[in-house]
Amino acid sequence: MTTYPAPYIEPWLRGTYAGVPAVGRAVLHALDLALDDLAKWTEGLTDAEVDSMPLGLTPIAFHLRHIARATDRILTYAEGGQLSAEQLATLAAEQKQSGTLAELLAEVEASFSNAAERIRVLATGNFDTPRTVGRKQLPTSMGGALVHVADHTQRHVGQVVTTAKVLRALREQSPTDVQLQKGWSGASRARGLAFLRPPAQAEPGQVTQLDSPSDGVGGD
Repeated sequence: MTTYPAPYIEPWLRGTYAGVPAVGRAVLHALDLALDDLAKWTEGLTDAEVDSMPLGLTPIAFHLRHIARATDRILTYAEGGQLSAEQLATLAAEQKQSGTLAELLAEVEASFSNAAERIRVLATGNFDTPRTVGRKQLPTSMGGALVHVADHTQRHVGQVVTTAKVLRALREQSPTDVQLQKGWSGASRARGLAFLRPPAQAEPGQVTQLDSPSDGVGGD
């Protein structure tokens, strides 16, 4: 991962990927920005914090796994393919697996490295080429799927940033202080006290906050 000196310059202003057509270049810049933000906001978090559900929020660990694996799945659809048995298995395991922060970030980096060449190839194609997604064969286009790599990634990076901020705030304030300052109810305070609990496993058929019906890549 490249480190840039202050003042920070966002990837789209660095003059990189000049030989890649504009749409593909924007997607590559979005992935670079994601890596920068993930490195910045997860720095100093413990493995336990990354796997926790502060105030009931989805664990950072899940978002990192999902970012890495969904990128591969979306690009598969962009390329005109459907998900393999292996891809479906990794999808099913996203909510159940554990790992260290270093391992999760490495998975994201490896996924983006693999994605970069695929994006370069797709960027030279016809963006209006029809594509279908999932068992229901939902309609999109090659360009729509390619752009979704960027917006899907940034959606989950934003949730990582928010959860990391909550984790740091909970470190700095005792549960009593938080209750007094924010007017928490007894139930909310109990959730704050348990902010390092591991993610609960859903019963069969139960919908949890980790499910993402609007994702297009997480429910197939």
